[in-house]
Amino acid sequence: MKGDFFGKIFRGDKGIWFIFMFLCFISVIEVFSATSQLAYRQSFWTPISSHCIHLIMGAIIVLVVHRIPYKWWKVVSWLMLALSMVLLAYLALFGSAINGGARWIPIFGFTFQPSELAKLSMVIITAFLLSRLQEDFASHRKIFWFIMILAGFVALLIIGENISTAVILLLVVFVMTIIGGVSKRIVGRIALVALLLLGVSLTFFILTPEHTMRSLAEKGGVLNRFPTAQQRIKRAVVTIDDPQNYRITDENRQISHALIAVSSSGIVGCGPGNSIQRDFLSQAYSDFIYSIIIEETGLIGGIFVLMLYVSLLIRAGKIARKCKTRFSAMLVMGCALMLVTQAMINMLIAVGLFPVTGQTLPLISRGGSSILISCMYIGIMLNVSYSIERAENEAVSEAINYSNPSASITYQIPQAEETHDAEETSNGYYQSYASTTHTSDKRPNIYFVNEGAEEEAENS
Repeated sequence: MKGDFFGKIFRGDKGIWFIFMFLCFISVIEVFSATSQLAYRQSFWTPISSHCIHLIMGAIIVLVVHRIPYKWWKVVSWLMLALSMVLLAYLALFGSAINGGARWIPIFGFTFQPSELAKLSMVIITAFLLSRLQEDFASHRKIFWFIMILAGFVALLIIGENISTAVILLLVVFVMTIIGGVSKRIVGRIALVALLLLGVSLTFFILTPEHTMRSLAEKGGVLNRFPTAQQRIKRAVVTIDDPQNYRITDENRQISHALIAVSSSGIVGCGPGNSIQRDFLSQAYSDFIYSIIIEETGLIGGIFVLMLYVSLLIRAGKIARKCKTRFSAMLVMGCALMLVTQAMINMLIAVGLFPVTGQTLPLISRGGSSILISCMYIGIMLNVSYSIERAENEAVSEAINYSNPSASITYQIPQAEETHDAEETSNGYYQSYASTTHTSDKRPNIYFVNEGAEEEAENS
């Protein structure tokens, strides 16, 4: 009875539910530990209480969204994209600048990040467009270019807010087109162009003098973030054996203390709540929370969190293989790719293998917009998995109904008509008699009715 009750509430893939709950559990512990600076400035419970409220709201979103049929998002996603584009345009003019980038819009006392909504919308729309692919090459070319132009336009709106978010969006959409079966010839050409643009961009940021970059930033707009991007790329790419590189300055303070946290962790770490570097990291609860996780739980904890995200992608792949439609398969893969790609970039930054981008760790880092939209990804994945389970259960029930020997059998006998024939008797008179013949030569239809299933349906 309890199993049926929880099964009705927590529908869908149980592995995804487990991963989601475990990530939320880790989030509560690590954010509580990492918000020491906020607790000093505000109060002891304010940072963690607001974070728990966001997690509770996120859990409610998962419960609601995973009951919404995934096909419904085909229409709603276009409205979501239009809304996010309007908000991004508004953000460029009137958005709140936090940590050097205009990323948030204040709404009723909360701050909302439109780029998160734009990413979700593009994942759904890309899945829908890929489901329209035909066998001919012209169809592949038209749909692919439409997807990339649309994603590129959205990325241009996001760049002013966060360059790395725009790059993640383009990367995930591009990978979805590969998985979705777009012609390899088209994808290969775009990959070469993308690599060429990447090389030119890196060369530009590395070789351009800093004073030139600062003068470009004074013009405002997207150029405002160029000096910050240049510093981060140089620290990650250019390695010069100079003693000055080992000095902790205002520019490298965040990544330096993050690396100290990782290098001092050991195998098991110093234990939850015992982090030292959290007091030196202003973004310990968001951008660099993975460094705090490793410092407190060691290599074991770091690998465990990594495997949770990898497992999420694996579960999504298994669900996609069972999908009967291309849209549902691409939808679940797109949601998983967006979450896991962002998580991998955050973890690479924390260990010094990627330039600092400002990306949070999905479902773990503190941040209302990221948590709520991440929960929408989880809810959509769960709905797709539930639709597959329901279809499989219906198929099994139908098979049982037609093969269960204990089921009652109802025969539908074709109607018969009476015909009167005459037979000559021995005395010369004709005697009439009635004979019954079937109007159809077809075999009688047999219907199996499972009494247990019928009774259960009546009770429900």
